[in-house]
Amino acid sequence: MAVAGDGRRIYNTAYAPDVARGIFLAMERGARCGDYILGGENRSLQEVWEIAGRAVGRRSPRLRVPARLAPLVAVTDEWLEGRVLGREPILPRGLARLAEPDAAPDRPGR
Repeated sequence: MAVAGDGRRIYNTAYAPDVARGIFLAMERGARCGDYILGGENRSLQEVWEIAGRAVGRRSPRLRVPARLAPLVAVTDEWLEGRVLGREPILPRGLARLAEPDAAPDRPGR
């Protein structure tokens, strides 16, 4: 598995059942037409990979693909690994999209 970009982009991570509980509490007890932000901890993509790796007893990905090259590498990798060699791609397109500027939930002005 590869990481698109340098792994420093920050994402907000949350435990899904906590977010679901928060949604229902806001619906039941929140102000009418109120806005609520439900989230957890801000973590870099590298931290998320390390946590996931520890959870399943594996190392986090070490291969880095520059963000600008990630979409091209992903398409090529899916073709080569998936269609030609019959293996799982090293950098699936979904992971490559994490390196795109619009994928960052912490971008100013959002």
